[in-house]
Amino acid sequence: MPLNIHLDGVVRSFSDAFSVDVYWRFEDEPTARPEFLGSTKPGVPFKVPFDPKGRDIRLYSVTRTENADLSTQDINAARQFVFSPPANSFSGKGELEAFEDLAAFDLVNIFNDGGTQKARLAVNTDPAKRADAFVVEAAAGGGSLTAGSTVVLFYGGNIITSSSLTPGAMMFLSSTPGKMAATPPTASGSLVQQIGTAISPTEVIFEPGQTVELA
Repeated sequence: MPLNIHLDGVVRSFSDAFSVDVYWRFEDEPTARPEFLGSTKPGVPFKVPFDPKGRDIRLYSVTRTENADLSTQDINAARQFVFSPPANSFSGKGELEAFEDLAAFDLVNIFNDGGTQKARLAVNTDPAKRADAFVVEAAAGGGSLTAGSTVVLFYGGNIITSSSLTPGAMMFLSSTPGKMAATPPTASGSLVQQIGTAISPTEVIFEPGQTVELA
């Protein structure tokens, strides 16, 4: 099936652009000519039906001003991002071992540790630590959320409790491990990942998107 590539956070970072043209190529084909993928505007969600079949994709963004001036005539000189399809696909609820100390409502990355899937803090400063789920509680009544314990995780479609949210605002993976932020990162090497949408001042629907790595 086609995969929807969400570039909401990336496109929003072009505050001075009237529109953005996006080109692409497979990351493992560095000599391939980038192909046109589509156009969008800052603040407008950009979803493209596309099946990368597990392969990383390099995206090139050429901005246009209202006068149709381009940020560059050379596609290879355009601002670039690396899109990585998720390694895992989860839904509902589950239990995993905590790789490190966690807290309720922490965003976590699920990874393979010597053949065992475990949960560790997600963070946008490490390309390997996208958010896959969030912590709810210890699996055992009265248990802890410390490293080595079994914790209950919720996946997409569930509600994260937070505070001081703006209803309708998109939330993104933060540079603070396990947390979310109201703005996407802009630093080179960071991951842009939409976490979900605030539906009240205290609740976010957890709908983790794919990641785009800023070059």
